[in-house]
Amino acid sequence: MTELCEVVITAPDPDWLLTLTRQLVNDGLCASVHNFSPVRSIYKWHGKVEERTEGRASLHTRRDLIPAIVERVRAVHPYEVPGISARPIIDGNPEYLQWILDQTGRLSARSRPRSFARSSLCAHACGLEFEVWFVGPGFGFAVRFDGGLGVRFGLPLGV
Repeated sequence: MTELCEVVITAPDPDWLLTLTRQLVNDGLCASVHNFSPVRSIYKWHGKVEERTEGRASLHTRRDLIPAIVERVRAVHPYEVPGISARPIIDGNPEYLQWILDQTGRLSARSRPRSFARSSLCAHACGLEFEVWFVGPGFGFAVRFDGGLGVRFGLPLGV
C-alpha cells in the first residue's frame, strides 16, 4: 500500500488550518483529515529557538497527490516555509485503505469491473490521468492515459 500516505501540515491558526483541510477533502485531494489543536512546536528559525502553539493536520491520501497538496498549501499558507511532510502508509485495515483510494479518485484492481454480459466501456477521470476499460465475456482490456505524457495499453483487468 505504499501508494498511500499521510501528509502532515502545521499552521499557526488551527481554525485557518481546519478551513484549509476541509477544502482539500472537498476537492478530492485527500480522503480524510485529523486536525489536532493545540500542539506545541519547538524549532530553530533564523538562529533562534522558537516555541509556539500551532494546529496540526494529518491527511490520508495518495502519494501522487502530494505535489498538488504542497502547491495548494504553499500558495495560501501564512508561513514563509510551511511545514508540510509525508509518511508512507504501509499497511492497515484493507477496507479503510480501499476507502482512501476510492475517495481520492483511484480505483484499485479489486474495484474494477470483472465481467459483463455484453461489452461495456467504463471511464474513470482522475485529474489529468484516467483509465478506459473495455470489458466483455471472458476478456478485459484497459488503456491508461497518464497526464498526457504517455499511454499504456493492455493493462490486465483480472477477468
